[in-house]
Amino acid sequence: MRVVITGTSNYTGTLTSSATSAVARKSIAASAITLTHDTITKIYDGDTSVDQSITAAVSSGLVTGDTTTTVALSTSSCTYADKNVGTGKTVTCTITSSGTRASNYSIATSDTTTGEITKKPITGSATISGTATYGNTLTASVTNGLSGATYSYQWQYSTSASGTYSNVA
Repeated sequence: MRVVITGTSNYTGTLTSSATSAVARKSIAASAITLTHDTITKIYDGDTSVDQSITAAVSSGLVTGDTTTTVALSTSSCTYADKNVGTGKTVTCTITSSGTRASNYSIATSDTTTGEITKKPITGSATISGTATYGNTLTASVTNGLSGATYSYQWQYSTSASGTYSNVA
């Protein structure tokens, strides 16, 4: 930087000085990032991981000449907010950047979308045994059932009869 002093008759000369400056990174907020994916859904498995492919790209805010190739984004991991069954569940993705001009930007490190965790179907079998006599309640017990399951019983009685019948008056 060169500074010249002028405008006064009492002083003449030049003053030489040096200066440094820094260029701040341009900020790219999560609102300027687009997450692209199919419907995010999984069957309940007891954890929060998302196994589907989710891609990320800067949708606005790049300086003229920069592209989604020179400032590339990817998702390194995506997780559900919790492991429980439900719809409209928040899914948070960690975002990483790469590319020849990515270092010129301060890019949000996460973004969110929504997904669904559905109930896991279960199958099992149980042995129900018990006895009942006419006019009394069936007393039954379950063996080899599913832990924590609630069972309901429906009594069905069927028999066939054979023999000689007469009408008693």
